[in-house]
Amino acid sequence: MALITGSSSGIGEATATTLAALGYRVFASGRTLENVEHLRGRSPSVEIMEMDVADEDSVRRGVQRVLDAAGRIDVVVNNAGFAIFGAVEDLDREALRRQFEVNVFGAMSVCRAVLPGMRRRGSGCIVNVSSLAGRIAPPLLGAYCASKFALEALSDSLRVEARPFGIHVVVLEPGAIITRFQDRAMKESAKVLANTDSIMRASTAGPLQTTRRLPQVCRPGMSPNGSRTLLGPAIRRPGIASVGTTLSRSRSLGSSRRGRSISASPGGSVFRNFGRGGDGILRRETGRGILK
Repeated sequence: MALITGSSSGIGEATATTLAALGYRVFASGRTLENVEHLRGRSPSVEIMEMDVADEDSVRRGVQRVLDAAGRIDVVVNNAGFAIFGAVEDLDREALRRQFEVNVFGAMSVCRAVLPGMRRRGSGCIVNVSSLAGRIAPPLLGAYCASKFALEALSDSLRVEARPFGIHVVVLEPGAIITRFQDRAMKESAKVLANTDSIMRASTAGPLQTTRRLPQVCRPGMSPNGSRTLLGPAIRRPGIASVGTTLSRSRSLGSSRRGRSISASPGGSVFRNFGRGGDGILRRETGRGILK
């Protein structure tokens, strides 16, 4: 039984349909029911539901609904998230709070809601979808990167805390993905980017010169000439899977000490081999290499 947040598109949608095909009963949640309505009928194993991770009560209701319907939650994929673009100077308290409310506090609310049941059963798997932005902070992505750094720090602590109870905590660090993620980020960033007295607009040289170059600056998975490449080499540590390769090649990035591996293949579907081991815990994450 799997609960997935942020299932309206991209990684969340692909994960929901793929896990269903692998035999999981999947509860695919979105901020509004309308956002995930297109998944209705996609598979008899996929059930859609409304759950806004920025609302603590909504999270409690959503998790309880799943428990009432299925009796347990074996796997949680915390995929809900978005980005706010803008120079640090332009990020007011409200913008930073909105960024952390979903990307950090929301994911932790879901973790807190499902952990008691996992502890009682002595098993479970929590996958927190971070980003290579949790490793490096390019210009105009300070808020988003800070939220992913925070998510990874909390996940690292939780991994050690939950391990004695048979619960695995995995951090996924993808690169860029071509979905509606960028479009939503531009909408969420409208107020910040409208600031006429900002370091971004005042700069007369370099990558911050004009907003016309914003897509290149804010999409680290895109090279200046438009070819799709991902940031840096693969970075691995226990419980973490990272992608760092070009889309023109397919190669295995190896496995961590915990036995998990991820590979990048331009023709593969996201989480193509996202399967269960003998103990019911997810053992392998495989994607096409253009992940969020």
